[in-house]
Amino acid sequence: MVTGYDTMGQPAGIKTVLAASDPLVVAGAPQTFTTSTAYNLDGTVQNTILPAVGGLPVETVAYKYNDLGMPTSVEGMTDYVRSIRPHTLTGDVLRLRQAAHVDVSVPLDRIASVRHELLFTHDKKAEGELNLAVGSQTSVTVELTEPVDAPRFFGAPRPVRLIRCHADDARALYRALDEAVTRVRTAPSPSPGPPPRA
Repeated sequence: MVTGYDTMGQPAGIKTVLAASDPLVVAGAPQTFTTSTAYNLDGTVQNTILPAVGGLPVETVAYKYNDLGMPTSVEGMTDYVRSIRPHTLTGDVLRLRQAAHVDVSVPLDRIASVRHELLFTHDKKAEGELNLAVGSQTSVTVELTEPVDAPRFFGAPRPVRLIRCHADDARALYRALDEAVTRVRTAPSPSPGPPPRA
């Protein structure tokens, strides 16, 4: 439940109430806890304050962004925050990462389409798909013209043609990626130079 909004109408506080029978509550976690979020002027998340739960202390998670509004770092004091590796868009490559085990580079010229699409269910065994969900949620879908290699825990990488990922500001990622893909598609071809002499 939203407990308050900031001056831009974005939720500044969220109260979560768990059922008394919830395994976390049974294990000793509080039944009710609140998180608070502060925003930058452009609407991106500046920081989120997480409550002390499950033996972890109160945590302030701070976000930094590049000029396109894409996250460049996530900072906090516990290991689960320090192991976050954000997605990046630099030059002609989209780099999608999750924890320490997924790092996929997608050349922009291989992207067929990009959609801002909120999904909560994913087929984990679908051939040719990579779902980088956070909290069972993805918010951006990228379809490719040809596959890229995605890592596996064990064995050789597998080719994927559809990638779904989550971004805190999915609309900003969608806009930046759509603009970058358009730029790559409409860039003039390099001049082949003068013909060879015989």
